[in-house]
Amino acid sequence: MDRSGKIIRNFAVTAMAFVMAVLLFLVSACGLLGPAEVTVNMIPDEAEMTVGERLALAAVASDGSPLFWCSSDEHIAVVDNEGLVEALSPGEVRITAYIGDAEAACEITVHQRDDAYVSVSPRTAELVVGDVLALYAAAFDGSDVQWRSEDNAVATVSEEGVVTAEGVGQTRIVAYGPAGEGFCTVTVSAKQGARVIVSPQSAEIKLKETLRLHVNVTDGTAVQWRSENAEVATVSSDGLVTAVGVGQTRIVAYGSAGEGFCTVTVSRTPTPKDSLTLAWSDEFSGTSLDESKWEYQEGIRDYYGNSEGPEFWGNNEQQYYTRDAVSVEYGNLVITAARRDMPNGRRFSSARITTRDRYSFTYGYAEIRMQTPAITGMWPAFWALPQPLNQSSTNNVYGGWPASGEIDIMEAKGREQNVAGTTLHFGPANPGSWQSVYRWKDTVLSSSTEEWHTYGLEWTADYMAWWIDDEQVFRLESREWYTQAVRKAEKPAAPFDVDFYLLVNLAVGGNFDGGREPPETFTAASMLVDYVRVYR
Repeated sequence: MDRSGKIIRNFAVTAMAFVMAVLLFLVSACGLLGPAEVTVNMIPDEAEMTVGERLALAAVASDGSPLFWCSSDEHIAVVDNEGLVEALSPGEVRITAYIGDAEAACEITVHQRDDAYVSVSPRTAELVVGDVLALYAAAFDGSDVQWRSEDNAVATVSEEGVVTAEGVGQTRIVAYGPAGEGFCTVTVSAKQGARVIVSPQSAEIKLKETLRLHVNVTDGTAVQWRSENAEVATVSSDGLVTAVGVGQTRIVAYGSAGEGFCTVTVSRTPTPKDSLTLAWSDEFSGTSLDESKWEYQEGIRDYYGNSEGPEFWGNNEQQYYTRDAVSVEYGNLVITAARRDMPNGRRFSSARITTRDRYSFTYGYAEIRMQTPAITGMWPAFWALPQPLNQSSTNNVYGGWPASGEIDIMEAKGREQNVAGTTLHFGPANPGSWQSVYRWKDTVLSSSTEEWHTYGLEWTADYMAWWIDDEQVFRLESREWYTQAVRKAEKPAAPFDVDFYLLVNLAVGGNFDGGREPPETFTAASMLVDYVRVYR
């Protein structure tokens, strides 16, 4: 776009803003707005720019109040108090005008320039002698840059781009390299009053990441820290920021010298469910288990098809499964293990439910949100087995276990209070053997399993990935598993290329944790499930 085109566009935006302001004033003067809440309107609401280009946005509040402006990422674009945006580096950025809780925004995509270019943020800065400011530079081709000051008597700059104001005057701080050079014009004035300067002044981090902020107080007095929204990010007494929720907040350093801040934007790591569609779920919003979605498994073995499963579920488990150990309360599935005299010499009761013959799937993302008891002898699990070919057979196309495979999305040893296991079984290890080959990983959680956590499985023909609390913790490629039932070359994804159904249960004792049982003082414990969802 040539210069005349930019002038015409900016003039048009300014004219539209003037018309908006006049209309809002007339409506308000006529009493038509009444006590309505303040609203903010912006023109345009989306735009495309090129690195180095400037764009004047027009925004007005319905009550005529002056607006505040901010950029979601000042590395990509900055905005001044009049709504003038300058594009600094390629990417997507949100420019917001706000007053109180009312706001409007323009979504801007910044494109790369065709010519060599280095952008520096901010482009201008006003400092007082002794101030420190961190600059950011980006080369269009990703090459490294170096820093220099054109007048070290006014301001110096470190190898990392940290500027220190040394004396009164003006100089340019230059970032240079193979892609060219960019600069920030720094004006330094004498000390007139105390100031608090936080560096960086804006930052974008991922959920659960940390960021160290630095503060310079011109009179040397102490500061304290606070977050304006602790649900987005918290800050320690020494300026360490921790991202705890998606959103934006200001981290403020304050004291007798005043206050300074850093605007922190928190985003989360994309997860598989973001690009998939919800195909099946149970939110447990009723008052009893939905038997169109789940079946109960009862007793000490699985009676299904034309054969019986191994006694004590094949793992020497100490519970007797019964449907009266299941309830649905306050939006949660509740499975309770209790000390009871049960048939077959079992001393505990509990429950196991499955989606077998009701829902099964091949490939997608399955997730559960649950709390599980952290007590020795407890064995909660969320897992998947192959759907039998029909109700008269226990086998699938690859035969019996382990050739048919097993996917353990989450299982835990109750005594390891903040550890969750993920395992894939296949094989067998030798033809005709009942011993599986397995790949597994234990993950240390951010808190006890008694707290709410999400556990998910991303399943494709090429790999499986296990996720906990929206972070990938374990991944296996299809070349790492096999089944003795077929040649790998003929069925490279087997046995995990057929429908599997889901299971949720709370076992007691058994081989998983070396036969450990609950203490003699144990009476009962429950696992709670908020939801089970499958995305395809």
